[in-house]
Amino acid sequence: MKSRNHNNVEYRVLDASKALPFENIFDLVLCDVPCSGLGLLARRPEIRLRAGYEAIERLKPLQEAILQEASCLVAPGGWLYYTTCTINPDENSGQIKKFLESDRGKEFSLDNLRLELPDALMQTYDISAERNDLNGDVSLFAHRDGSDGFYLARMRRSRIEGK
Repeated sequence: MKSRNHNNVEYRVLDASKALPFENIFDLVLCDVPCSGLGLLARRPEIRLRAGYEAIERLKPLQEAILQEASCLVAPGGWLYYTTCTINPDENSGQIKKFLESDRGKEFSLDNLRLELPDALMQTYDISAERNDLNGDVSLFAHRDGSDGFYLARMRRSRIEGK
């Protein structure tokens, strides 16, 4: 389907956890995966009613599958973004670690997004608060950053296959 407002935008409704039917590869692929939403608790307290352990455990394989399938669509030298609105490390850095250790993930390296944070955010950003050793992903927390809780990682596919 074509967008009504943009001539160069086409959208489709697909299951991103399955092989995607695109003939082209893309310079940038964004995975804004379904998540527990724990980063939104301050504004949406009803999330507590549905974001239990079992619900999160059901989401993790879906998040992993979406990341794996999306990675196939990234051109050499292109970027793969992974974002959530949760602060749960299992849904965030845990997924990135698992992906980077997978066969498909071996073609990607994690960029250091922390180097690109705006100066205003760097004044309060505490890298020691990160609960992982990825050295490049970014977590935002309501109490520290004055925003909802979010997670962002950017990975770059090597220009030469397998390197």
